[in-house]
Amino acid sequence: MAVECSLAALCLRYLTFECFEDDVEPPQLQFFALEGILSFQDYAVAKWLEHVRTILATSLEGFATSTDSQAALQEIEIALGEFSDCYEDDMLHNALAETAKQECEPFKKYPFYERLLHVWNHIYLHGQKGPGVRNNASVERLGEALARNRGLIENISASNLSCREKEKLTEFYGDRHFKCPKLTCFYFHEGFKDARSRDQHINRHDRPFSCVFPDCSIAEFGFPSNKELEKHNRFFHPEMDDQTNSFTTATIPPDSTKWRCDLCGKGFTRGFHQRAHMLSHSGTRPYACSECGRAFTRKNDCKRHEKIHSRR
Repeated sequence: MAVECSLAALCLRYLTFECFEDDVEPPQLQFFALEGILSFQDYAVAKWLEHVRTILATSLEGFATSTDSQAALQEIEIALGEFSDCYEDDMLHNALAETAKQECEPFKKYPFYERLLHVWNHIYLHGQKGPGVRNNASVERLGEALARNRGLIENISASNLSCREKEKLTEFYGDRHFKCPKLTCFYFHEGFKDARSRDQHINRHDRPFSCVFPDCSIAEFGFPSNKELEKHNRFFHPEMDDQTNSFTTATIPPDSTKWRCDLCGKGFTRGFHQRAHMLSHSGTRPYACSECGRAFTRKNDCKRHEKIHSRR
């Protein structure tokens, strides 16, 4: 619990730095980039919600008695205050959900309860918006700042840097500066070495037909057509696949079934098939076996049966 409080506080306070402000000057932002200050932004933007969620899910029993616990609680109190003040419009003006209130109830005795409630309410409401929205930064301003800062790093990496500057850039940001904007994607952190590879990857996220099977590793990407989605379900989730979709109905020319049964409407391509079928409704069996006397509706069935006797 103390570790989660410290990690949550670290993310929350970092996200209030000047490098995430709307009006930061470009030279100052470039200075932040070259000094490595932006190296923590991917983790903080993607994971601050998870650390707060873990705090809410952890039992408080016996937590607040140790010195480390007291220090952690003070950290999270300061961080929640700074974060809420910085993103007040996003945190403090949403209607409070009853579920969020109930989940924050164990923290009611702590001085940071009100701040935690509003922050958790924001996280809870964001989580109700579906996978497409949850894959974006919950705070729009943070998402915009992240995209701007990443674009700056891409441009710096493509510029004429000194050997020392290139070394520093690689030390802080690795050699894959072109990253996916989807928070839950592996390539949100891992990135690509060039814009073309990144853009090709992003196109996969825009496929409209998505797998709804829980925890499916391909669900985030989707498929370009419903046919591809059905193929995926048959192969990976056969228990969900409607087996009737596994068969395609043969297309029959409209004039090829002109002989129809007067009783059930079934169509036939030949008249004698229709007449034999009609006998099945009446129970008439005009063709009898010459050996045993068993009767059949169709002559071919009778002949097939008679061959059994001839083999004996």
